Order: sequence, then C-alpha cells, then structure tokens
Amino acid sequence: MRLINIEIVEGRSLRFNFDFDRRWDIQASRGQDVQAPRSLAGARQDLLKQDVLKQPVDVYLDHPRETFLFDQLGRQHPLLQVTGISAEQPVRVSPKSSKRFTLTFSLPADMESFIYQTTLLVRAGGEYTRLEIKTEEEINLRDFR
Repeated sequence: MRLINIEIVEGRSLRFNFDFDRRWDIQASRGQDVQAPRSLAGARQDLLKQDVLKQPVDVYLDHPRETFLFDQLGRQHPLLQVTGISAEQPVRVSPKSSKRFTLTFSLPADMESFIYQTTLLVRAGGEYTRLEIKTEEEINLRDFR
C-alpha cells in the first residue's frame, strides 16, 4: 500500500491518492532468504504463503463510516467520497498488478494540519486481513500551498 499524493481540490477538499500494489508483494517474497523449513507444517505454511502471493486478492474499504480525517483541534471530518474501491463490492487485484483508489475529505477553512485513518479488508486464499492505513505524524497544510 502506497500513498501516491495528497491534493487540495478547488480549495474545498483533500483528495488522497493511493496505490494498492501487488507487484510489491511478489518482489518482497523473492527478496527474502529461502531457508529449509524446520517441519512439514512449516513447509506447508511456506507453500501456502507462496500460493497466496500468486493468487488475486479482493480488497474492500472496511467500515467507511470509520474513515476519518482529524484536524489539529481533534475534530473528526468524515469521508466525503471514495473512488476505485468500495465497502460493498470487492476490487480484485491480480498478483502482478496494482489498483489505484482515492479518499476525499472536506477541507475546513481553519484546518492547519491533520492525520487520517482508514482500514482496508483484504481477502487472500480464503482468509481476511485488516490493513490499517494511517499517518504516524501530523501533516501540515502549509506543505501543500
């Protein structure tokens, strides 16, 4: 998961452009040191992991009502619009491709800095994993103007 950029749209909203990139998964798995498994169960787990990396995954926006932008005063600003991903319909991402999506929030006139948080639900090999996306530090709007 990669944040491509953040745009101010017509001075009224912030648009976050993301890329869910499966090519990274494949490259990361190739870059790992391969060691002999210690047990048959370990070998099976390794094979399952490699098999999952070769399969498409389904990606959902998990709980869109819990996707927030928090300003410097701690106020929550809910998600206005989402494109390229949904909470109702999965988006299929094949192993060697990527999928871009956007999250758009309102931009109050008095906002100076913000943090954001959302969660994706990823289904791979019959198992679901929650992928939390959030900023570690406040982002200052001066950086965009």
